[in-house]
Amino acid sequence: MAVIYDIFFICFAIVYIPVLVCRGKWHSGFWTRLGFFTADDLGLASEKKRIWVHAVSVGEVLAIKKFLIKMRAQYPQHQIVVSTVTRTGFHVAHSVIAQGEAVVYAPLDLSFIVRKYIRIIQPVIFLNAETEIWPNLFMELCRRSIPVIQINGRLSDKAFYRYRRFQRLLTPAIKALACCCMQTDLDAQRMMLLGVEAGRVHAVGNMKFDDTLSPQKQKTSDPQDNAQIITLIAASTHPGEEKIILEILRDLRKLFSHLRLFLVPRHPERAESLMSLCQKMDFHAIKFSQLSATPLSPQTIVIVDTIGQLRSLYRSADIVFVGKSLTVKGGQNIIEPALCAKPIIVGPFTENFRDIVRIFVDHQALIQVKDESELKAAITRLIQDPTLRVALGDKAQSVIACHQGATEKTFGFVKAFIGAT
Repeated sequence: MAVIYDIFFICFAIVYIPVLVCRGKWHSGFWTRLGFFTADDLGLASEKKRIWVHAVSVGEVLAIKKFLIKMRAQYPQHQIVVSTVTRTGFHVAHSVIAQGEAVVYAPLDLSFIVRKYIRIIQPVIFLNAETEIWPNLFMELCRRSIPVIQINGRLSDKAFYRYRRFQRLLTPAIKALACCCMQTDLDAQRMMLLGVEAGRVHAVGNMKFDDTLSPQKQKTSDPQDNAQIITLIAASTHPGEEKIILEILRDLRKLFSHLRLFLVPRHPERAESLMSLCQKMDFHAIKFSQLSATPLSPQTIVIVDTIGQLRSLYRSADIVFVGKSLTVKGGQNIIEPALCAKPIIVGPFTENFRDIVRIFVDHQALIQVKDESELKAAITRLIQDPTLRVALGDKAQSVIACHQGATEKTFGFVKAFIGAT
């Protein structure tokens, strides 16, 4: 079976790697993913047992941050090794780990590469965050009696139907899962439909709800302060959405000259093209990395070209639009602005966060729009009604408080397996 996976993955890599090079996304970490490394390169502590935690990108790393802190406190005699796939995820993981822990790029799922990773890391347990199934890695870990645990697991419609198509081929990897801690009942049901035994699947909630902020930093707008600058954050935007936001801004500035916009593209490397778009549309824009202590004019658009700024920006926002939901399907995480008690707007396409968005909609804790005209109307309404901004933000923060606890539940299951090892 491993040979079949290898053939499939090599064919995929032959096509995909040139695409990465052409898009400028090839980086030195890919040599590690191909198996070109030594134990010293990974920064492993030879005298400690290791807990291997895999989180693909930024979102997954941040979602399990509190879980990593709890693991660190409970198992100081172990070294936590976090693996990621993306370059941004790698850098963010470095910012959240403690001294003595390690961050590595995850192996390409080829049998001879994963065997080298496992031989060098020698984990006592492997924790896989959210969605991806890695057949060769899972099966090799299982063959060596290393528990494979799915944490904060979810299966979007797209991922579920894709796995169902290849279910027969994936069965050995699915059977390797010792425990699945899933976000919702639907996610749990889908894992069972893929072939995981019912006793191994648990719906524990979403760890992203367990994130916390210092109360003094959860600033909301004062309904009495109508003269303040209104800050609109367009977060995690994708191509097409920025142009719509800028067109809306151009219209709204005729009525609200104090409206300030921060554009935060999902991929910071798009900042240069967004600067060109602003110039083409006669807007004055500046990159976030070039900001100085000089007061910023409300008319200046700020394009965020750095990683890790979004949460601090949310704290100072008055209105938040979360992208990849208006012109591109999928949606992005709405929990961070909710933690900051901000009024949130999303578009119609939120499939990847369907259950979370449904909870917020049911509690009237966000505004979901169908198109550009509804988005403009929603922003206008929130600008004009500061009391509504505060009410929506408070409801969003209350939703978070009501759905916390997944980290503690997940830790209970993981602790049992580490004890067994």
